[in-house]
Formats: sequence, structure tokens, C-alpha cells
Amino acid sequence: MNLTKKYWKNIKAKNNKAVPNVSLFRFIGEYGFTFKNKKVLEVGFFHGADLMEFKKRKSEVYGLDINKEAVDILKKKLTSSHIKQSDCGHKKIPFLLKFDLIYSRDFIYYLDQNEMLFHFKDVYKSLKKNGLF
Repeated sequence: MNLTKKYWKNIKAKNNKAVPNVSLFRFIGEYGFTFKNKKVLEVGFFHGADLMEFKKRKSEVYGLDINKEAVDILKKKLTSSHIKQSDCGHKKIPFLLKFDLIYSRDFIYYLDQNEMLFHFKDVYKSLKKNGLF
């Protein structure tokens, strides 16, 4: 796990034009999720394309990533203090509120079993009743 964390902490986060995951928005929309005024947290956003799409759909977006450069770039794009650097395999979610949706696309692949258990417990503590993960 240390090698992958080192990789993601140090990879260059170019200010490119990533696109959001269309199937993600279709899936949660079909599930009945309404985007407007919902608190959404993405763990491991890197380019932040999904968070920017949630923002367009009037969600209140929050993001966590291990890569400081990716965090700095997305903070400028979203002009938000709700974007922070964090290693969620070892650290608790640093926002003191409950979320309607917490998601990640690839983040858990990089966690070992203990880190996953820590993260999942923390996620469920941070979800609103009937929130989605």
C-alpha cells in the first residue's frame, strides 16, 4: 500500500479537461437521487470531473484526495474550502456533517483490509439516514 500511496501523492495532476462518469449520474439518478441541495463527498477525486458535474447539478460538493496538487487545482476550479487533502485509509473524514452521498470510483482498490474496514466504518458514521454509499 505504501507504494501506491507514494504514487498517488506524487503523480502530476495536470489541469486537463477530464469528463464526468455519465454512467454514475445515470445510475444514481435512476436510483432516485435528486441532486439539488444534496451534500456529496467524493473520496479520491483526482481531476474532480464528477464533483464539477455534481456542482452543475446544484449539489453541495466536498472532496478528499491524497494528492496535494490535485487538491489545489480543484480548489481553484470550484473556489471551495470543501476540498481537502487526506489519506482516508488512515484518517477520518474531516468534515463535521452528514452526507447524502459518499462515493469513490477507484479509491478502495488501493486499501488493504484494515484500511478498508476503517474507511467503511467512517463513511457510515458520516452518512445521513438513508444516505447512499
